[in-house]
Amino acid sequence: MNKIKSQIRIGSRGSRLALLQAGEVKKLLLENLDWEEDRIEVFTIKTLGDKITDRPFRELEGKGVFCREIEKEIIAGNIDIGVHSLKDMPFEQPEDLSMAGFLKRENPLDVLISRKGETIESLPAGIKIGTSSIRRQKQILNANPEVAVVEIRGNIDSRIGKWETGEVDGIVLAAAGLNRMGIWDIPRYEIPVETCLPAPSQGVICLETHKNEEWLNSFIESISHKPTKIQATTERYFLNTLEGSCELPVGALAEIKGSNITLTGEFFSEKRGELLRGMKTAPIASHLDLGRELAESLLSRE
Repeated sequence: MNKIKSQIRIGSRGSRLALLQAGEVKKLLLENLDWEEDRIEVFTIKTLGDKITDRPFRELEGKGVFCREIEKEIIAGNIDIGVHSLKDMPFEQPEDLSMAGFLKRENPLDVLISRKGETIESLPAGIKIGTSSIRRQKQILNANPEVAVVEIRGNIDSRIGKWETGEVDGIVLAAAGLNRMGIWDIPRYEIPVETCLPAPSQGVICLETHKNEEWLNSFIESISHKPTKIQATTERYFLNTLEGSCELPVGALAEIKGSNITLTGEFFSEKRGELLRGMKTAPIASHLDLGRELAESLLSRE
């Protein structure tokens, strides 16, 4: 289907952050297509992860709890583009769909929000730190086993609300989401990668489309941020080799320097009861092999 479209329909989750991300995609498309604004429309789609907020992610059925319903709408032809936070997406996609493009990555690091200390290591014993991520739970306790890690669900605003009302003494969130929402007026401290290695592809927005949409896919590819695509796919190959999903305790961060790419990765080994971390550098042309090889190297240490 190579026909140039007269309108584009974007599908997004309904949270404030998700709609801001969809708006960012719409703005990019409008700028590059030189269209009037009403030719691109954003539709809100409620996913399983949005509907069930009283259970941990790991208890929900299957992978992709924040993207399956959006993907169904693409396949049904009701929307043209699904906008996702890439870290929420499983490695395997439905057969008919394509990961067509990537926006420039936001800050990939995690952030501590707390008035009790500026680093995980300096937090006093017994205080409650809220997070829904098993990865963050393992990393926080590895850095400071004296704190109490509490499971909290909800969007960014509701999690900050739980901290403001004293339900928890601190929370750990992705810097990318806070930055996109313009939340700067709270005590927030970037956590170094030595303490909290971020989730694979954290901070990356991806655009998912139907494979048959040749013109749309070609256009999106032309405006996609190539370095972000390389970084994100390297990290996701690392994750996939570990047979993980976004709910498992895996961290990865790829950095491009010149013609080389360096990947730092870690996962929590249940066999050894500890985080295993490694780093490997390769030419950019070998970035997919890099993700697999680092994962295999860490698995060999179990």
